[in-house]
Amino acid sequence: MNSNRRKIFVRLAVAICMLAIVSIYIWRFITLNKLYPDGEYQRIEIGDTVMIDSLECTVLEAKLVTAETYAKMLDSDLEFLGLSEDDIIAITTIQVKNDTSEDASALDFYEAVLKCGNWSNGVEYVLSEDFGASFSPKSVTNITASTIVNSKLESIYKGGKDWRIELSGWPNRIEMLLPMDSSEVER
Repeated sequence: MNSNRRKIFVRLAVAICMLAIVSIYIWRFITLNKLYPDGEYQRIEIGDTVMIDSLECTVLEAKLVTAETYAKMLDSDLEFLGLSEDDIIAITTIQVKNDTSEDASALDFYEAVLKCGNWSNGVEYVLSEDFGASFSPKSVTNITASTIVNSKLESIYKGGKDWRIELSGWPNRIEMLLPMDSSEVER
């Protein structure tokens, strides 16, 4: 008789613990969904203009170049840049227009990411003018972002026509489609 009571007590304790865990998970899920609503996702073609906060952004150009071509653009050498001859560099030029009468934040641009399929990498702004943390009122600035594409990623070269640059992250993610083909590298 004593062992039956013990079994019932253990089963009841397990059921209560499971109910508590499920209740906590449901409460957490509902709370997080209220705190962080679904984001918005936009994919925009090159040349189209999109508003990010108070800035008008247009991707003007996107291309893949060899490391040698990239070094010539920077008037530098491969060794100084830490590049090998096999490296491929993706370069994207973005025009940012601030039509407001006050400075506009540029922090979204520091978090830009270049993507192709499942591959992604942050970008650097080594070719661009120094735009600091904000854009001046009534100004137009061209920003050139670049990143090294790991040439050993065969998936990029097999299906590398889905290039895009993410200009703004969650919750309002904005990606611009870039007309680049991994099999066509500018030399």
